[in-house]
Amino acid sequence: MIGNRDYWSQSYGYHTIVGLVDHLFQDAELRRLYLHTLDWNIRAQRSFKKCGFSPVRAVHHFGREMVLMELTRDNWWEMRDEKLAPLREAEAMASG
Repeated sequence: MIGNRDYWSQSYGYHTIVGLVDHLFQDAELRRLYLHTLDWNIRAQRSFKKCGFSPVRAVHHFGREMVLMELTRDNWWEMRDEKLAPLREAEAMASG
């Protein structure tokens, strides 16, 4: 979570998650990544969807209502170039 609202909506979360997902699927023999997000946290769910995760089902986890979301390796490889394009653009702008 990025707690300082001055940094919200600037793609920091997107770049971080997409970079991490790509690293994990490239360098580890993972077939699936999953996460839980609070059911009322629509902003987080929208962000994870933008990164390629899909909602699977509602779950009760740690005494809270959550949404289970997942991203499979096969799905990642289908969307990888599209998802990494904004990250590559940001890197190119930063390097001058």
